[in-house]
Amino acid sequence: MEDYPRSHQSYIDKAYQSIQAIYERCSKGGDLVKKAFEFALELHKDQRRRSGEPYIVHPVAVANIIASEFGVYDSAILAASLLHDTVEDIPSMSIISLKEQFSEDIASLVDGCTKIMLDPSKEKRQVQARTHSKIFLSASNNLGVIIIKLADRLHNMRTLHSLPSDKRMRISKETIDIYVPIAAKLNINWLKRELYHQALLWLYPKKSKRILAHIQSVQQNKDIIEIKTRLEEYIAKHSDVSVTIRNRCKGLGSYYNPFKKTLEISNAENFVDFTIVVHSEDPIHCYKIFGMVNKLFPPLPRTIRDFIANPKSNGYRSLHVRFHYGNSNYLVKIRTPAMDEWAFYGVLTHWRNYYDFDISPYEEEIMKFLRDIGEYDEAPPKRRELLHSHSRSEEIIVYTPTGDPHYLPKGSIVLDFAYKIHSDLGDRCKGAIISSTYVPPTHVLEEGDTVEIVKTTEMLDVHPEYESLCKTPLAKKHIIRLIQKRRREYAEKIGREILEQDLQNHGISLEILSNQYSETLRYILEFMNIRSFEELQVRIGQDLTSPSVIREYLGIPKKMESDILQLAPQNPPYIVSIGQIDNAVHKFAHCCRPYPGEDKAIVVLSERGVTIHKSHCKELTERHNIPIERRFRVNWLLDEGWDNPIMFSLIFPECNIPSLLSKWPHRETHSDIRKIEESLGHDGTPWTRILVVFKNLREAKNFIEPLIVFSDQMEIEYYRRIERS
Repeated sequence: MEDYPRSHQSYIDKAYQSIQAIYERCSKGGDLVKKAFEFALELHKDQRRRSGEPYIVHPVAVANIIASEFGVYDSAILAASLLHDTVEDIPSMSIISLKEQFSEDIASLVDGCTKIMLDPSKEKRQVQARTHSKIFLSASNNLGVIIIKLADRLHNMRTLHSLPSDKRMRISKETIDIYVPIAAKLNINWLKRELYHQALLWLYPKKSKRILAHIQSVQQNKDIIEIKTRLEEYIAKHSDVSVTIRNRCKGLGSYYNPFKKTLEISNAENFVDFTIVVHSEDPIHCYKIFGMVNKLFPPLPRTIRDFIANPKSNGYRSLHVRFHYGNSNYLVKIRTPAMDEWAFYGVLTHWRNYYDFDISPYEEEIMKFLRDIGEYDEAPPKRRELLHSHSRSEEIIVYTPTGDPHYLPKGSIVLDFAYKIHSDLGDRCKGAIISSTYVPPTHVLEEGDTVEIVKTTEMLDVHPEYESLCKTPLAKKHIIRLIQKRRREYAEKIGREILEQDLQNHGISLEILSNQYSETLRYILEFMNIRSFEELQVRIGQDLTSPSVIREYLGIPKKMESDILQLAPQNPPYIVSIGQIDNAVHKFAHCCRPYPGEDKAIVVLSERGVTIHKSHCKELTERHNIPIERRFRVNWLLDEGWDNPIMFSLIFPECNIPSLLSKWPHRETHSDIRKIEESLGHDGTPWTRILVVFKNLREAKNFIEPLIVFSDQMEIEYYRRIERS
């Protein structure tokens, strides 16, 4: 184009050639691709990449990756890939404009790829997390979004050298945390391998060089040639079906542990894989070859996996077996050509359409996974960990009582299965029947289990640790929602208490606000942009709104507030009542180690619940700088019975059992002590733990309070609820 400098003409000519090649391969809709190219060329004409190239080089490269490397010639996806940065980078362009110029489908694809604009009121990490959520949710409706994002990321990684060091590191970390697991989940293994390779080279340059040197030495191992030769000769002699045998060294990604964030040779399970492609689409031939491999090289115990009879949830099918030869272990994969295509391209096979293979069930599984990840609204580190664990973990198959199979990550518990069947079944899951035996919701499932969920009318008494025990994003998401619901209900209760105390201190009845038809209430809610009186109480109970703001709207003079604070300048002005202990809501601070029922305890409120401190805790002032009016005194409801008994863990550092018993003020106790155990710390000093069950606060206070006298370092932890029989 004439608007581009002459020095850029060679780049533009190459871009035109690439688009022409794509146009010729598109069976239909090629004109749409050309139109999108011309449109993007005009919009990006004033933009340059860090390398100095005209910006249009990038979207054209993304389209070229999708076409020539992914093998996808869908005109809508290709057009959207050419336009994927227009809304994000061109202020005058909008999704509505794209919809008018092209189509709703293309506009939707571009919208799914567009980052959320940086909000000054939110941290950059929060905006980034919301962007990832948006991408996952968009891709759960149209996998074309994730295809464009993966191609976009691949080209960015290939051209990372032109960026400053800090940006290279950030993009590489994000690639490993987000895009590698997604490529693995979509079963696009070559892409996962290259993304890992590019990112790890930047993140671990020295270690990468050492491991690449190790990989090169492995390639020269004579055992590999000998194994391949023996396999080829033996199969040719005993099989009437020909095969192709490939050997491949593991890439850098196989030496990386995403949980420990280490790149070490010891992280790799084996160094070389052999793939045997049987030249027949009849799986029976795979089993025959499988028998020959085992005859020639006896398998290692418990390493045989049949992913043909039981495919992975992303559609991967092969027979796997490991054997030992020389000084190393080797993995052999046996599959048909269609299975080999799927193993290499995964979900892209839908668009490549080389084989008549119904992939819709696997697409649905992948899209559901993307939706669950997108809706898993937790801190970015948790989501990254979940992505990695899901993409790397082995799968098990469990069955409903009617025989329907369900795939779950290895280590899944009953709740994972219940939520996979239906959200209401998970929310009301009391346990399950497996092999005629009742098991709790946290029971770990095994391969082949038939699981009958035991459902109750009551909501699940969810424990915060359930989130870490569950392995599926769907179950984790629902657990968090139940916990948040409990926290909001409690916040509404104590918010009402605080508001009532504040108004009573000023001679006003809460009834002035309780009436939903009250003009005063409507006025306050409208000006505070709050939907309801219940929401107002929640905000007060989470310390997001001060009750003093309400008084301002009611026109109460400020001098009255100062008069009240002068009466007790060292004491928090409000009281919070605590009877039932709920570890989804109540947390005993580790900084000062208060105990249940402790006199003069105070609490701090937040969206995550109530944190209990000793009244003299220095952390509140020195570290957190929480003013007196944001601290709340505790009114312990000592004799209020708990719905379920609670087990507490009491840990006594630098104390063995004989020492504890000799100092115990009241060894004759009626409390329900479940266990007393002793162990050694890292420094070799002993510590003792007591597991004891209490039925109310008075019982807990009477038991714990005397022990504080001789062990002020005692650590108290709410352990778990005890189900009543």
